[in-house]
Amino acid sequence: MNISLDATVDTLDQQKAVHTSSFEIIENCIDGLLQMADDGSVAYAIAKDEQVSEGGLTYTLKLREDAFWSNGDPVTAHDFVYGWQRAIDPATESEYAFMMSDIAQIKNARAVQVGLMNPDQLGVRAVDNYTLQVQLEVPVSYFNQLLYFCTFYPTNQKFVEKMGDKYGTSLETYLSNGAFMLSDYNQDAKTFKLIKNTSYYDATKVKLAGLQYKVVDAEDALKQYRQGQLDLVELKGDVVSQVMNDREFKSIDSSFLYYIIPNLNVPEFQNENLRLALSMTYNREEAVQNLGNGSKPAYQCIPSGFAFNSKGEDFVRSQTEYKDVCSYNPELALEYFAKAKKELGKKSFSLKLK
Repeated sequence: MNISLDATVDTLDQQKAVHTSSFEIIENCIDGLLQMADDGSVAYAIAKDEQVSEGGLTYTLKLREDAFWSNGDPVTAHDFVYGWQRAIDPATESEYAFMMSDIAQIKNARAVQVGLMNPDQLGVRAVDNYTLQVQLEVPVSYFNQLLYFCTFYPTNQKFVEKMGDKYGTSLETYLSNGAFMLSDYNQDAKTFKLIKNTSYYDATKVKLAGLQYKVVDAEDALKQYRQGQLDLVELKGDVVSQVMNDREFKSIDSSFLYYIIPNLNVPEFQNENLRLALSMTYNREEAVQNLGNGSKPAYQCIPSGFAFNSKGEDFVRSQTEYKDVCSYNPELALEYFAKAKKELGKKSFSLKLK
């Protein structure tokens, strides 16, 4: 299958990856403990069984014994322990370390992240080679769903430490345990290929011989799709309007969230009313209309139509639930701004957008 990417892959390091193009490749090459089934439910991957304690604070996962890295090493519980400790270690500088602490609430994750504890004090341990135990600070109902995410993937310690900073930058410096393996690759490559991993534990279900990726912009991607050079392309921006009525065009909601982050190291932004004023001056509706690609305005972190409770009710009760802090309201913004000026003793502010 020939697939387009809109950006080069910055890294294949599962604990350091940030961009969607990196996730696309990593998720085809590495399996985590669990994965999402076609119907959106949780399915086993490297894990074959999961037990949760009565209070919801301890997860014990039994691992399958027929999963191997592409160098022949078995995938064990120790690979997950090392990968998670590596992700939360401040020295790794993982941008998604907060997934371990703020989101997953793994025991001691926050203390490790800020340097108050060593990584080996993270609440995860290998009971034996094929049993992983995780301790949480508080019950997290969605914890097993987080385990799809790259930051929670296993990492072969011996190999990664041997490769050092070169890990995940070339064919020779990367290991797979998933459905596909790298056939050719280097950083900043515009084209590269994955081939089927015949040693994969679920290889009989993998019908493709390989995946060929090409980094092209949306305009060229559409052109190459129409010429039969690409089989699957993701379109963005103005190009979307060109194919809206094409019978082959499918619009699929994807939960990518883009947002503005105030730099809290700037003293003025430590003032809550100034941050609220900024929030209320941002016209989210207008922003997505200008994009013209089907994006929807975000008024909270979870989009509607993505998360549901056991009764099938949408997690997002209303898009206006937080209208006092997250909406377009210039009049209310001026009220917040007046409070900020009074509290900070300033009449005006100079802000820089990066």
